[in-house]
Amino acid sequence: METKKGGAKITSIYIWFMIFLVIASVLLIYCSFRAEKSIGRMQEVTNEYIAGQSAINEMREASDFLTEKSRSFISTGDIEDGKMYYKEIEVDKRREKSLETMAGYEHEEEIYQSLKDALDESNSLAEIECYAMRLACEGYSVDPSDISEDLAQVRLTAADRALSKSEQRIKARGMVFDNNYDTMKDDIITDVLGSLEKLLDGTHDEQVEAYEKTVALTRTEHAMIVLILICMLAMVLLTARKLIVPMRRSTGYIQNNELLPTAGAREYAYLAQTYNSMLEKTMKHHEELSYEATHDELTGLYNRKMFEAKREELADTDIAMLIIDIDRFKEVNDENGHEIGDRVLKKVADILASSFRLEDAVCRIGGDEFCVMMMQMTPELKHVAKAKIDRVMDRLIVPDELPKVTLSIGVAFSADEGEGDLFAKADAALYATKNAGRDGYTFYCDMV
Repeated sequence: METKKGGAKITSIYIWFMIFLVIASVLLIYCSFRAEKSIGRMQEVTNEYIAGQSAINEMREASDFLTEKSRSFISTGDIEDGKMYYKEIEVDKRREKSLETMAGYEHEEEIYQSLKDALDESNSLAEIECYAMRLACEGYSVDPSDISEDLAQVRLTAADRALSKSEQRIKARGMVFDNNYDTMKDDIITDVLGSLEKLLDGTHDEQVEAYEKTVALTRTEHAMIVLILICMLAMVLLTARKLIVPMRRSTGYIQNNELLPTAGAREYAYLAQTYNSMLEKTMKHHEELSYEATHDELTGLYNRKMFEAKREELADTDIAMLIIDIDRFKEVNDENGHEIGDRVLKKVADILASSFRLEDAVCRIGGDEFCVMMMQMTPELKHVAKAKIDRVMDRLIVPDELPKVTLSIGVAFSADEGEGDLFAKADAALYATKNAGRDGYTFYCDMV
């Protein structure tokens, strides 16, 4: 009964804890959402500033570009400069696009107006530039329609048409290099800079407002986090005696993947028995999977994956590597069938596995290709490797019901001199054996 009363009391406290956690969590989520929106607004304002600044700069750059190309054409008569000028006017239209960009800003009416003034002044300047370019066409004997049909439509005054070509060129240059022209350019720059200043001021005010809101929401978030942590700590302390202490020993067994002791309360004993059963099944399954992942299904030897792992593991040790091929194994398969071929492979695998030491790694790395890595072997122990190979050869010729086969073997020591890695050296020795007529072995150290 006391246990029931205690349980009921803990449950009641947990309910109040959960109610508080839910309220605090909802408030925390709400503050986080608002703070995220505020931060998003700061980013949005920044992006608007960047886009606005880019648009304003485009206005100035486009105006400067028109000035540059008109002056260049008027000074040199280069038609390409004239074409680039009219491409900006008729196709690119960066000035108009920059004004359209600022038209979409809800709080940028003053900026838009300043930029519009800059565009109007730039258009006025363009009228002067177009007239001067038309006059320069006459001075350079350039067909204005080769540049633009709009330029060809510009009409010169009778007085300007009556000027000599030299005078026309001089007057055209004077129109884009005089004080009046420079004053109009300065007015454009002033309007552009005024737009930038207004844009910066507006962006600063909005960022400050968003920042202050973010700070207030962040402080509320921190307070909610502290309260949630206090509540969770209280829950941990309340449950420690009932849950943590009884489970401490069991936790150690679980961490070490050991079977749990079944002594204790019936509920715990049932839990321990269930866990033990699951653990035993898992460990058995893991062993089966581990074996299948590292061993060849047919022969039971290490497979190619394990060979590569062993090869990397033993890269800096003294070993001998034997690469072994069954001679003319394809003919065995073709003449006797794959079932007999598989039995031949198993026979060779069994002989190899039983002829070498337990610490030596015997692998099947291909269809009829095997590899043995003999541990702690140097060229001075060449006779040991020979003895092992001779033993394999002797056992292989013992008659039985299977077709007789021979082996070609290449041997290399990790201490051998020469180019290439150990596998390449052993493979080169193997091919030397095959070239010598098969049914034998070659040591790489005898080849170099």
